[in-house]
Amino acid sequence: MTELNIRPKFEEHDSLIDALRAVGGAWARYGLSVGRAALETSARTLETTANALGNLAETFERRDREAREGDESEVDIHRQ
Repeated sequence: MTELNIRPKFEEHDSLIDALRAVGGAWARYGLSVGRAALETSARTLETTANALGNLAETFERRDREAREGDESEVDIHRQ
């Protein structure tokens, strides 16, 4: 009876491991690239939001200042 060798050779193991390592590395690079893009997009969105909030705060400050100046001019008119 002939004995069948069903165990793969070490070289076959090595090539399989190399292939799996290459695929795993490719997925890792892809995941890191996607993560980087997501973080960059989030950073741009946060910068835009921060600028909008800053503009809104400046608008409130300007309106408050204009309202105070308007109140002072009314007081000056009444004093004359």
